Amino acid sequence: MRKDQYLSDSDVIEFVVWFSSEITEPKLTHCYEKSNGSIVKFNSLIDALKQYEWPFRFTGPGNKEFKGKGYKESEQALSYLANNLRLALDAGNDNEACEWACRIMKWGGVTNGNASWLRDHVNGLATEILTVKSALNAGEEGVQALQSVRRFNSGMTKVYSLLVPGFIIYDSRVAAALAWFVNEWCEKTDRKIVPTLLAFPCMPAKEGENPRIRKSRNPSNGTREFPQLNNQARVHAQWNIRASWLLDACLNHSNSIQFNNLRELEAALFMWGYNLNSHEKTEVDRTSDVELDELAVSEVIARQPDWLQDKTLSKKKPFQWIFDVERDALIIDRGLKDRDIFTTTHIFILLHQLYDEFGHEWFPLANNVQTLEDGSEQPGLGKALYSIKPNTTYAQASSQLAPILMRYEIFDWKRSSRSNQFRLQITPPSSIADMRMLLAQVAH
Repeated sequence: MRKDQYLSDSDVIEFVVWFSSEITEPKLTHCYEKSNGSIVKFNSLIDALKQYEWPFRFTGPGNKEFKGKGYKESEQALSYLANNLRLALDAGNDNEACEWACRIMKWGGVTNGNASWLRDHVNGLATEILTVKSALNAGEEGVQALQSVRRFNSGMTKVYSLLVPGFIIYDSRVAAALAWFVNEWCEKTDRKIVPTLLAFPCMPAKEGENPRIRKSRNPSNGTREFPQLNNQARVHAQWNIRASWLLDACLNHSNSIQFNNLRELEAALFMWGYNLNSHEKTEVDRTSDVELDELAVSEVIARQPDWLQDKTLSKKKPFQWIFDVERDALIIDRGLKDRDIFTTTHIFILLHQLYDEFGHEWFPLANNVQTLEDGSEQPGLGKALYSIKPNTTYAQASSQLAPILMRYEIFDWKRSSRSNQFRLQITPPSSIADMRMLLAQVAH
């Protein structure tokens, strides 16, 4: 189906008219509670844009750091990333294209799986990206027209959104919000079934097995159903195209003076779609203790058990961890009586200590209990932790802290014949506030 055919469908036309009115004369509101207990309220889509928040941090050439959390900061960062990715693609430079695509993943918080895939498929990557770009920009959304697409997900949509004109990021939050508005339209127009061309597929939120607040990103209700999208690259690309056509038509029809471009409307939907559940207010006890004792940790677990699952690098021992915004700490559960707590301040001190001693050179795990206690342990991660807090249990948690810091792309890792080796991939943040912003990227 071509663009003109899609937009001439009677249901699509009706939705465009309705949603255009919602853009210019909003009647719908939305409110939800985030995982950290904060309440978010929107009285319109433009209000959602004004409250846009996405903490990001990535490193450019020469270890230059880019960070921010507001819309304008993201807009500037994306412009920078897009320009450099285009230069790499135009030059046919696979390695440079890979690095800039990985930086886009870093901005979007979707490096896991995506960065490794890009690096594993670096040969011919520039040609592949350009080929898919052409397919996405051809004005045809049929799966058969998208045969060149072999990887398309919440990460790759961010890459192609910077290359294809009028192509939005179609991730779980944007998809959820768009489906939410379609569902509202169906309800207000007494439609019992979602029209086929408006049944935007949804994706689940990334969260632990037992989150304090289960985020909903699919508004299916009774006979009105929106399918689930599960690693279907070409189907994802197809609906990304349809969503882009639809929202562009809505924006043009509305003659909106609030939204300057499609990216702003996408950003508003991104904020709206964080959680589709209606908010039911619950009181949360907030203490101001600086020291984190075991009682405080139990309160954290009761309030925010959105654990991320991980394994140690060599022995593959499972553990789980969270970054708690209010407690300002990484908390690790490795099955011991007490959980390991690494405050933002401690991690800040640790990184600077490692940087002062090793720069960007390799260093060992260095967390042997006996050598830590007798003072003969070689310089490395565990010994640095022991110098911050002279407790061997704390220092031994370096086996868990290391893969966590790899998730943040703070550490690089290699396995030598005798031990694990690590090195800093970044220059340590210049302030504790910057350190906090970096760690908070996993707190959404």
